[in-house]
Amino acid sequence: MTKHGQLLTFLLIFIGQIVFGQTKSIQPDELLFEKGFVLEQLIDDDLELDGLINNIDSIYAKTEYLEQIKRIKETTLKKAHKYYQELVDSFPKSNLLFRALNNKGLIELELDKTDKAKKTFLTLLDSKADDLENGGAVSGIMGEPYANYKNRAAKSLASIYYKENKYEESIKYLDLTKKYPYHHFCGNEYASDDIYIAEMYAKCYLGLNEYQKAYDKLLPNILENGLANNSELVDIAYNALLKTYKKEDLK
Repeated sequence: MTKHGQLLTFLLIFIGQIVFGQTKSIQPDELLFEKGFVLEQLIDDDLELDGLINNIDSIYAKTEYLEQIKRIKETTLKKAHKYYQELVDSFPKSNLLFRALNNKGLIELELDKTDKAKKTFLTLLDSKADDLENGGAVSGIMGEPYANYKNRAAKSLASIYYKENKYEESIKYLDLTKKYPYHHFCGNEYASDDIYIAEMYAKCYLGLNEYQKAYDKLLPNILENGLANNSELVDIAYNALLKTYKKEDLK
């Protein structure tokens, strides 16, 4: 067993001891959620696997070392998913149901289980989940203050269908973000979300060859407002304008 394999085994055993040691003080649904959540934190905060995968030296990019890191991440995500799925199946009235569905859907996206992710996010949209529930997807002082369950589900479905080139279906779910708007305390986050939504609409309209509709979404956002990065949107707008205008005309 390699050092990374030994490290994962040790951490899983250690976390298991911590979580199982709480069985007398927390309910079974809480225990399942805690086990899944701790495993996700292991990936993001403790092992920083995404950072290793994205920033690994290109010399080692195709070695067994990188593949092993990916396997550790996949195995850990599958284990976390199993706990969330058990909570959803066994405790449909749990106060943690919607949070478990949210996390389960995001893991399914990570694992490229898009059909399962669609069902999970549709379940959230059809549920009584409250987007204003305290506590978001990110922890810490800059974490999201609200759950945004349905907003995130709608955006996730829009992204899935866009990648499948089903642009009209993607637009349908982007429209749902008006019914289920994004909630935050920070103007920068609102600005960032506005730019993301404008980009998504524009890319869908470009996919449908509806250039004027794409321009209507892009052009109001090409000037930097100092609140959020719009560089990608500017690139999309420039390339989109070249579809119908010459460079001399744009100047």
